[in-house]
Amino acid sequence: MRPYAKWEWTLPSGVMTKETLRRAHSVAHSNPMGPVYLMLPRETLTQTWDKAAMRPFPRERYGAVSAGAAAVAQVYH
Repeated sequence: MRPYAKWEWTLPSGVMTKETLRRAHSVAHSNPMGPVYLMLPRETLTQTWDKAAMRPFPRERYGAVSAGAAAVAQVYH
């Protein structure tokens, strides 16, 4: 999948689930948009973990990015 996906990742720990899903969403929806591939090992998905150990990853801070450019007036000023 690596040559066909914009980003690929194997979930190493259940504690990183939120971070991994947010990163996958951000990469997939950033310009240019493209597919991402996540591998979620069965062993990792069956683990139990402390919810307090999982940090929040809000869309406002960790969302998709788009290409930007400087304003023409600022460039030729």
